[in-house]
Amino acid sequence: MDVLSEVTKVSLLFQTEDMNVPIAIAKVRSAKLSLLSMKERPGVNLCIFDDEVEGNKYKEHTLRHVVTANLLSTQRRRIAQSLCDCMDSRFESFCDAPIYVSCKIFDHKNWPEDHEALVSYSLQELRVITDHFQNVLENCNCDIESALNEWSELKLYVKENHIITRKDPRTVWQRVSQEDAVRHDYSNILKVKHLTSVYPLVNAACDRGFSTIKN
Repeated sequence: MDVLSEVTKVSLLFQTEDMNVPIAIAKVRSAKLSLLSMKERPGVNLCIFDDEVEGNKYKEHTLRHVVTANLLSTQRRRIAQSLCDCMDSRFESFCDAPIYVSCKIFDHKNWPEDHEALVSYSLQELRVITDHFQNVLENCNCDIESALNEWSELKLYVKENHIITRKDPRTVWQRVSQEDAVRHDYSNILKVKHLTSVYPLVNAACDRGFSTIKN
């Protein structure tokens, strides 16, 4: 129950349709850290079970094939490590790749409070994204240097707009895009932002569609 609860969190996240890259990376890393902690100490459910077991008696039940504490500890570490290895195999390139890690800059909740620090915040990460997608951005008439300049102004605009800063990142950028449709103040940087929103993270919606067709 302890290990499956962590795996379930990751599984359910990748079945949603409104997930973004920073949320996915944070959830995967959190699950792995929880699993690693279970190598050193029992999880919550196992602790509760241990407290309620007396010899081979669990509540009104008599247990058969009781496992010794040493064997149970060994198996707990083995299972936790095996799951961590599987997660590394599946997500390592995702959680450590600069092009994905850089997407955290578009989560306004990560931004510094100080305005001076905010202006220079995340310029390096933005360069990683624009360099990676340079050809794509140029083909859609995105002026990359203008995008870098617009980014500083856009951060201040979002930070000072208390109505939208209370929203989740997805809603924030939808709102900014709608407002900018007339002004075109941030047209270049928004092309960069929306490009990162279409990273192929999940295929749950496709699977649901196939299931519906099958039914």
